[in-house]
Amino acid sequence: SFGLQGYSNRRLAGRILPFVRQKRIPFLFTLRRCVKDYSFSVEIWIWGDNSFEQLGSGIVADFQAVPTRLADKDGGAVNDDEWISIAAGADYALGVHSSSAGAPWGYIYGWGRNAVHQLGLGHTANPVAAPSLVPGATLWRSVEAGTTSSFGIDSNFYLHAWGQGPFGGLGLGSSSGTSIVEVSSPTKVV
Repeated sequence: SFGLQGYSNRRLAGRILPFVRQKRIPFLFTLRRCVKDYSFSVEIWIWGDNSFEQLGSGIVADFQAVPTRLADKDGGAVNDDEWISIAAGADYALGVHSSSAGAPWGYIYGWGRNAVHQLGLGHTANPVAAPSLVPGATLWRSVEAGTTSSFGIDSNFYLHAWGQGPFGGLGLGSSSGTSIVEVSSPTKVV
């Protein structure tokens, strides 16, 4: 099984979450919540397989044995990122970064394997080493990641899908029989 189903930072804080595929652990991450000046700061810690740079920027090895904090999404020396939701797919990751301190929604970032638009970036440059902003002005509450398909809930609670969806797996009504559809950016599910 790949990724998380229905998890957010409120339920994941301090837990270690394995993602197992074909009897190996591709990568792991955990969220840690830190209280500072009566506000919360959420950190993402990563380790494991990095063959498609799914551990983000700053990790150069194909395998990271020691838990390491995900580098700042903007490359800054001080990591002040506040993640609301994270999801691990097959060799890629998605996260919703808060649009402002304490906001319950934000913008989607994706990194790792992107062969079939699973990051929603509008291109298939592969791999994507650093968390990259998914284009658009939509604010998001959560993301989910699968093998090659991704899903997000926007701030108005509408479901969106992108990536690759055989047999209508994206729920967009554009696939029949054995056809495989690729959608390059988040698209509202009817």
